[in-house]
Parts: sequence; structure tokens; C-alpha cells
Amino acid sequence: MNINRLNIVSAIILPMLLLAVAVIVGYLGLAEIERQVRVAAGNSLSTVLQATNESHSLWLEEKYSKLRRMVEDPELVSSVRKLLRETIKNKNLTDNQQLRAIRQYFETKMLSSKHTGFSIISRDYINIASFDDREVGLKSIIFKKHPELIERSLTGETVFIPPIKAGFQQPEKSIEKNPSLFFVAPIKDKGKVLALLGIRFQADDTFSRLTQVGRIGDSGETYAFNRSGLLISNSRFNKDLYQIGLLDHNQAEAILNIHITDPGGNMFEGFKPETKLKKQPLTVMAESAVSGISDVNVQGYRDYRGVKVLGAWLWNDNLGYGLATEIDEYEALSSYRTAKKTAFVFVFILLLIIIALVSVIFWLERKSKSILKESNVELEKKISDLKYLQGIIPICSYCKNIRNDEGSWNQVEHYILKQTDADFSHGICPTCLEKARQESGLIKNNK
Repeated sequence: MNINRLNIVSAIILPMLLLAVAVIVGYLGLAEIERQVRVAAGNSLSTVLQATNESHSLWLEEKYSKLRRMVEDPELVSSVRKLLRETIKNKNLTDNQQLRAIRQYFETKMLSSKHTGFSIISRDYINIASFDDREVGLKSIIFKKHPELIERSLTGETVFIPPIKAGFQQPEKSIEKNPSLFFVAPIKDKGKVLALLGIRFQADDTFSRLTQVGRIGDSGETYAFNRSGLLISNSRFNKDLYQIGLLDHNQAEAILNIHITDPGGNMFEGFKPETKLKKQPLTVMAESAVSGISDVNVQGYRDYRGVKVLGAWLWNDNLGYGLATEIDEYEALSSYRTAKKTAFVFVFILLLIIIALVSVIFWLERKSKSILKESNVELEKKISDLKYLQGIIPICSYCKNIRNDEGSWNQVEHYILKQTDADFSHGICPTCLEKARQESGLIKNNK
């Protein structure tokens, strides 16, 4: 019985140990798969980020090159020199022949360029030429937004002005324009800076498209931001941002309207931030990037929508802005989740097999006990029915008859037949056979 019980216990423990080993190995295997998936996502994000950064650098260098050739054009230099002299004589800056000549010059240039406007900025930061009369005579919006870059350009450097809201202020009203970016270069005459040329581009045109083209997955997004954590390229989630309240219907798009802050929870799942937008902290990515740190985060953090993402980012001092590329963690880990589901199905099937095996073992044990019990009952019944002889049996020493309990004498066969279930078959032994022959006269006695 002890051996059988030991065998049953072993039959139960071994499958359970197998299940435990399978669970441990599965857990460790899934952890490694998750790590590899996150690392692979990080590598892909880094590749996209570097490619986007390189594209931006090449694009800016191309624009710099074209702008430098333009400011070195003798025709433009001559017109600007004359315009500066004219502004000293005539206080009405919009009514002079040189302004019309410069406008005609840029109208011709715009036929082969995608820029949407220009401005000639004097050394005292005043717009002295532009397509729009309302801008002429006003202090340059570029100087108002980025005076440090204008000062650098006045020293002879060509600079890039990241997207800004390039409207302008008139005495009676404020004029708003679409987000614009600028390239500014000095116009020199004999090595001396006469004025600055600013070329305007729509920020949501080439710049945003160049930024957004590099992304991975369906939920991936690449965007640019300035030092204050303000989005300076468009978002591919514009419609969703209206839905969750990050944009109102007075705002046409995300560019220059979204601060890359952490709302504290997923706004698509109904989370409502208690902290006002202006007081929300920057996201993990933005906080790191504006500090000048380039990094990759594959453990996950919340983006400006509150969605948990994986991301890579950098801050480019040469460009004057940061770039980030991100993908929703849920999508990034899709292959891991598939492996996890497969592992769970495998463990579940293994558990069912073990349960079935243990059930069969217990059934066999109960069956064997039942059979054994039935055998014991049958054996006990047979034993109880068994008749046997015991004690002292009185027997005649001559005739071998046996005296029964009533005092009568019976032949041995009769007595045993009565007292037991035994039976007899009759034969004759050699001695008796010889004796029988002598008595029957078949063999003569030699005496």
C-alpha cells in the first residue's frame, strides 16, 4: 500500500514539476523576448531619428547655399543700397521706386522657389522692404522673436529661424499669419553688412512634411520642438487633438499650439488633467532634449497626449531645435504580445493535460482499490465457506473407522465427505492388491 501511494504521489508531483519548469522557462523566455522587442524598437527609432536629422541638415544647407548666392547678387546689393539711401530722404517707405524694383526682383525669384515672402531688415531691425505694405516700416517680427539670431546675422552669419507666428502689430490691430520659418543672411557691400535678407516659408509645408516623413508603424510620429517645448512642426494627430481637447476650434493646427507636456494620464481613455496646461511638466523626452541630451527610451513614457510611447530624441544646436520620433508602446510590443498569448495557450494546454493525467491516476487508484476490496470480500466469503478438520479425531486402530460426535462409527471416506467439501476417487495400492489376489485364490500361498 505504501509503495502504491508513493507511486501515485510521484505521478502527481512529476507533472506539476514539469508545469512549474514550463512556467518559469516561459516567463524568462517572454522577458527576454520583450527585452529584444524593446531594443529592436529603440534601434529602429534611432535610425529614423538620425535619418530625419540628416534630412533636416541637408535641407537647411541647401537653403543656406541658395540664400548666400542671392545676397551676393550684384543686382540685389545695388537695389538695397539705393533703398537705404531712399529711406533717409523719404519717410514714406512704401512709396518709392526702389521698393518696387526689389519686389519685382523677388517676384521673379519666387517663380523658381517655394518661399512665400521676403523682408529686408535694416541694421536697426526695421522692415524696409516686403511684399506686404503693412509690414514695411515696422520692427521685424524675427527680431522680436529671436533677437539673438538677428544679432548673429548682423555679424555676417546666415541663420535659420525656426517656425514662429509671424504676424505683425499695427497701431489699430494685430495681424496674424500662418506659422512661418525664415532664413536670414547678411547683404554685404565691400565686406560691410548693409542690411539683412529674410526669406519666409510656410512652416506646415516643406518643414513639417520633411519632419513627418520619417516614422515607424501606424502610430509612429516624428516632430520638432523648440527650447520651450513648443511643437514647431505639425502633428499627424490633429483630428484626435480636437477630440481630447488639446486643440480648440479656433486653432487650425497643432504647430505652435501644442506644448509637449505630460498630462498625467491617457486622455484617449478619458483622463482629465487636474493641472492646467501651463503648469504641466514637460514629458520625459522634452525635459531631456531641451537640456541638450540625446537619448532613447524603450521602457516607455507618456507623450503630450498621455499615451505611453517609446521614443528617441536629440537636440541639434546647429539647427536650433530638437527632434523626436515616437511610437505607441502598444503597437511596438505587438509581436511580444503575440508570443505571450502563444505561451499562455501552451501553458493552459499543458495544465489541462496534467489535470487529465492526474484525474486518470486518481481514477485508476480508486478503481484498483475497488477491485481489491471486491477481491478481499470474495476471498473472505470463500474462507468463511471453507470446511476443515481440527482437533483429535477418534479412529479405530484395526478397521480405521472414525467415530463421529453422535458416537457412531463411519468409514473414513464417509466421515470426511460429511465434514468437508472434499471428494474421493477410489483406487488400490500395491500392497492391498497383492492381498486381494491372495484372498481371491488367484495366487497360491507357498505355505
